Amino acid sequence: MRIELYGVARVRAQTECVEVEATSVREALCELARTVPSLAPEIVTTTGELGAGYLVSRNGKRFDKSAAGTLSPGDVLLLLSAQAGG
Repeated sequence: MRIELYGVARVRAQTECVEVEATSVREALCELARTVPSLAPEIVTTTGELGAGYLVSRNGKRFDKSAAGTLSPGDVLLLLSAQAGG
């Protein structure tokens, strides 16, 4: 499955997206932290928790601080900071 990175996460990872194998959001975040160590622990931890000020969205539908939830084939996770303004 694909995880798209935005903002600081993209800059630190030096890539727009990362492909991981996972069946849950938490597992995907664990794999992301393992695959891209420059994101841990401030953005995502090796236990699948999001860092302070970061959100994850499955398929761009709902933005959440929680790593709960299962993934379906074809799902895409978006990882971005929860900054106010724009």
